[in-house]
Amino acid sequence: IKRPLNAFMLYRRSYQNIAKAYCSKDNHQQVSAICGLSWRNLEQPEVKLAFKDLADVERRKHGEAFPEYKYDP
Repeated sequence: IKRPLNAFMLYRRSYQNIAKAYCSKDNHQQVSAICGLSWRNLEQPEVKLAFKDLADVERRKHGEAFPEYKYDP
C-alpha cells in the first residue's frame, strides 16, 4: 500500500507538465528541481494552503480506506 501524497507531491503532479516546458529533456530530476524551486520560492501562501488542504483530504481518505495501515519503511 502506498502512502498518501503530501502537499508538495500533489503540487508536483499538477505542475509537472508546466515544468517540463523548461527542461531540455524529459528529465524527472530537472522537473522535480523546477517544481521544488517554484514551491519554495514562487508560490503564494494561498496556493500552498490549497495543496495542504488537498493533502489532508487525501490522508483522511487513505485512513478510511486502509484503517490498519502503518508506514513501515
